[in-house]
Amino acid sequence: MKNLTKKASASETERVLKVKKSGVGLEKARYRAFYAIMAPFIFFFLLSKGYPLVWGLYISFTNFTGFNLDNLTFVGLANFKRVFVDNEALPSILRVIGIGVITVPVGTVICVTISLILSNTFRGVGVFRTLFYLPSVIPAVAIALMWKGIYAYDGGLFNFVRELFGAEAVNWLGFDYVKRALIIMMLWTSGGGALTIIAAIKGIPDDLYEAADIEGVGAVSKTFKITLPLVSNMIYMHITTSIIGTLQLFAQPVLLAGASGEGLTSVPIRPVYTYLVHVYQQIFVNMRFGYGMAMVWVIFAIIMTITFVLEGTKKYWVYTESN
Repeated sequence: MKNLTKKASASETERVLKVKKSGVGLEKARYRAFYAIMAPFIFFFLLSKGYPLVWGLYISFTNFTGFNLDNLTFVGLANFKRVFVDNEALPSILRVIGIGVITVPVGTVICVTISLILSNTFRGVGVFRTLFYLPSVIPAVAIALMWKGIYAYDGGLFNFVRELFGAEAVNWLGFDYVKRALIIMMLWTSGGGALTIIAAIKGIPDDLYEAADIEGVGAVSKTFKITLPLVSNMIYMHITTSIIGTLQLFAQPVLLAGASGEGLTSVPIRPVYTYLVHVYQQIFVNMRFGYGMAMVWVIFAIIMTITFVLEGTKKYWVYTESN
């Protein structure tokens, strides 16, 4: 009897070990299949993203002009030091910051307000959601050219309205008005992020609002104590992407306020001469690839710093399950 018990135990142990081995083998097979499927994507990602990133970092420490690979010279941090003494680099960053100080908070308020209104159910709400989201799917080039026509001195919509009320036409794309013209155009596109906030509002449980109704909480209090805290994560994302987008302003000022017929190589007037416009001029007009790439890494460092600062403040105003 004891022998039978021992044999049964041994066979059971052997069976368990086989199952475990087969499980481990199956897990390894799954990993192999996963990496086999992902290998082409990883390869093309490294080829299209990783290699240019490493190459861009390398040439930022050289005097590369696009045609001097044979006598490339390592210049160390000279290109980075030059950014801070460039007569146009730092002023262009300050111009972008000045634009962002207006467009980010005002655009966020517009976006959140639109979201709160369009999260309700009423006739035609789908049409309004589509209209407010439309600027997000229109290319930036098309938007800039459309607004350039709206701002035109002769026949432009803004000047037509001014003349209707007896005011004189102004040069919206001239030195005095071009900055506010760019800001208005950017604010026009700020409603594009409303759909994600609307989706977050729709995901708030109805029980919370029902409990608030029982307690006699008003509509305004429900908005500030329930709705906004629970969608604060989406608002945080909107603010972050808006800041990054503002720091990367390029096509809009060039096409809006640049010389006609010169495309992206045109230089917009000083009030909207942004940092990335200066980068483009250095790389593709002046052929200073090394210096231009150093400027790119400087703005990258600024964006990462701002992102980390925002992430650090997140715990104080963004609602999560932990806080």
